[in-house]
Amino acid sequence: MRIRTMFRTFLAVLLLGLLSLAACAREPNPVATAPTDPPATATLAATATLTPLPTATPLPSATPTITPTPPPPPRVVASYPVSDDFAVDPAHPVRLVFDQEMDMASVAASLSIEPSVEGELRVISPRELMIVPDGGWTAEAYQIIVSTDATDPWGQPLREPFTLTFETTGSSMVLPILMYHRLAELDSGASEAQRTWTVHPDDFAEQMRYLAREGYHSIAPGDLYAYWTEQAPLPPRPIMITMDDGYADLHSVALPVYQETGLRPVLFIFPKVLGYGLYIDWDHLQELVDQGCIIGSHSYDHDNLRQLDDDGLRYQIVDSRAILEERLGTTVDSFCYPYGSYDQRTLDLLEAEGYTTGFTLNPTYYQRAESPLLLSRLRVDYGMSLDDFVELLP
Repeated sequence: MRIRTMFRTFLAVLLLGLLSLAACAREPNPVATAPTDPPATATLAATATLTPLPTATPLPSATPTITPTPPPPPRVVASYPVSDDFAVDPAHPVRLVFDQEMDMASVAASLSIEPSVEGELRVISPRELMIVPDGGWTAEAYQIIVSTDATDPWGQPLREPFTLTFETTGSSMVLPILMYHRLAELDSGASEAQRTWTVHPDDFAEQMRYLAREGYHSIAPGDLYAYWTEQAPLPPRPIMITMDDGYADLHSVALPVYQETGLRPVLFIFPKVLGYGLYIDWDHLQELVDQGCIIGSHSYDHDNLRQLDDDGLRYQIVDSRAILEERLGTTVDSFCYPYGSYDQRTLDLLEAEGYTTGFTLNPTYYQRAESPLLLSRLRVDYGMSLDDFVELLP
């Protein structure tokens, strides 16, 4: 992969811009939102000469100098777009976010873009860089690589090369959304329906460990919506894990696995059954929320929405959310259709009430930005081996 000459030629301008960032405080969130006026811009269209700074004379001091301990080697923790997005708006810049401050001159030198582009590099913060092509992304597909020549201020190279591939002429992006229900061990006489909607606890743990080991990062529905509407960066290999109905094994089986792996699910709850029979109670559900799990509505009582009159539909969509938000102190902006059933009335009411995402039973990992209320999901069932699970993913 050849490195575009312009990135080398104009590092001087970029370095001068970076000097104004030397006093910047470290930002707490690695996925930063670009400010209106970026603190520095490196233009990839003109030659500049770097003027050396005068050498400072150290002052005598009775206090010994403490050399700071460098952090671990840096890595890219988010980007816009993510790889395998085939529907990137050609007008939107690429954003790269690192987990710590970087020597942005070295980052610029390490960049390669194919096919090559004219444009500029904008330093948004010590951790974030924006690539702005002149006239937008005009080719059908691009590959961007940040090599391990990129370093942090201590000279530590990037932990591993970062590769981003995207397209501009498609209609969807690849984002697997997994669907789970109950986690339990079934006996040999279990019905086909039970096997369809149940996963063995050991298999579930093995699947989550696989995702963590392979570098998948769980995201929330709001993260995906912000990616589509605000070009907010997402982590590499994003995945969404959804668990329907609210069984008690969310706390007894799933929570320890999520704590071990660092993954977090979206829990679609219908409030009527909480605390009864096989279902989780409010206190344990609150603990899951406190641990970072996301709550979505699954209606109030899992009724078929297409068979309801307008008042009944409103109760299932609007009142169910109000109950969940009041009891759990969280925001609910995603909805999962009971039985996968919906109609245009359902979609219109969800949009009017401010829901941003809706989840179906459509079995694919392609998601479309123009249909955030019709997200597709991949069902995991009882008979699925780890090899089958891996094949399910893109």
